[in-house]
Amino acid sequence: MHLASILMLLISVSAFRAANVHQNCTDEISQLQRKVSKLNKLVSLTKFKPTVPTTNCTLTHFEFPRQLQKEDFVWYRMHFPRLTRATMCAWLRATDLSHQNYYLSYATNAHSNQLLISLRKPSTLEVYMQSYVVNLEMPDPGKLNHVCVWIDSKRAVIGAFVNGEEIPSQGYPGYVVQGGGSLILGQDQDAVNAGNLDPNQCFSGTIDNFMIWPRVLSHVEVLRIGALGQCPIDHAVVMTTDRVEMWGESLYSVPTESPLMDV
Repeated sequence: MHLASILMLLISVSAFRAANVHQNCTDEISQLQRKVSKLNKLVSLTKFKPTVPTTNCTLTHFEFPRQLQKEDFVWYRMHFPRLTRATMCAWLRATDLSHQNYYLSYATNAHSNQLLISLRKPSTLEVYMQSYVVNLEMPDPGKLNHVCVWIDSKRAVIGAFVNGEEIPSQGYPGYVVQGGGSLILGQDQDAVNAGNLDPNQCFSGTIDNFMIWPRVLSHVEVLRIGALGQCPIDHAVVMTTDRVEMWGESLYSVPTESPLMDV
């Protein structure tokens, strides 16, 4: 090989190595920048002084292991309040998406679909208020997601936060959630008090830390719930073992720690 060819080969190898080193450094710098950004967000959330005091979120874990059945659900046995505004938060993972997964059903004597929420393949969060339905986009419901659905009857708007990201809200007729009805997790009631359940509408998967607040939570409050496990103390509904009845083969446990999302 001629000397000139050898020199050109060495220059090419050196340039290739330099380009790889530059790319590796660029990638490492990008990773560090993302980590610093995450830490800054966490510090900001930690320093945030909420208007409503917070405490560690109440930890609950409900599992619905079976598919296509109507016996497994969790029944909230306390009085359900009237709500003109509300935010409903939980960690959700659906394991069977061959049909609609109705994870929350609230029925009254006046309307079986007073409030109904389902996960639908491939990426839809459906919220029913009486006869009106709102479809909201969300990531893969087969993965673990932190979902907070909110309603505001005075502004006639329904919206959601999924994994800390705000989903565009949509209008609805402004129905109020009337009190005194029956709330269950894991099935769709077609009549009050867990009546007329349909195996094709059951929820299969897990629901963690389900809670309801009687107002629309701020974006920062939702981020603190999902990223820090800090919940406002003014909740209206919490699903602890002393407040619920377990039906069928649904399972209940108290986790030692809460899932947390990246920010």
